[in-house]
Amino acid sequence: MPGAAFVHAAGRRGVCAALTGWDRRSDLGSTGAAAWREFWSRTRQIRGVYAVPFDPVGTPRGLNTADPAGRAQLLQALGEAAQALNTNGVAPDAPLGTVQGITRGGVRFPMHGEPDYEGVTGTSSSYIQTVTFDETGPVAQALLTCSQSTDPASPHYADQTALFSRKAWVTLPFSRAQIEADPARTLLRLEE
Repeated sequence: MPGAAFVHAAGRRGVCAALTGWDRRSDLGSTGAAAWREFWSRTRQIRGVYAVPFDPVGTPRGLNTADPAGRAQLLQALGEAAQALNTNGVAPDAPLGTVQGITRGGVRFPMHGEPDYEGVTGTSSSYIQTVTFDETGPVAQALLTCSQSTDPASPHYADQTALFSRKAWVTLPFSRAQIEADPARTLLRLEE
């Protein structure tokens, strides 16, 4: 079918344009991130895909375009990525937050992040915590990405999912003064 070759080539050009404009991040507004995911999910399967392969000292990098068979596989992967995006109604330059999200309690939360095969962990993280130090001591922040409750009637059903979508954190009280000042603090005394 002559039209298919044209659509295939036009689709590849659209994916190439999206990848050229991509900020190489997986933030909500990152255009081209979805195109990269579709392309890389296929490209990473190509044997000898890297121009500089992994060695004990170096990181693999660059695409191996010197081999004609490898170039053909890369073009095939590009065309398949374009087709997958088109089939799913996703523009190659769609912001990631419009493509990737989770719905909790009828509210859609756009999600940043990517699968581990893209080189970053975090999309499937359930508990994240950081601890830094300032002049007064430890500063701990944490997040339950799937929120604190599985009960849709709970006010905590989507609370931290919303925070994760905005890249916000819950600061954990650490010092006695912070713990005592916490408005959610309750005291339970156990006695024998």
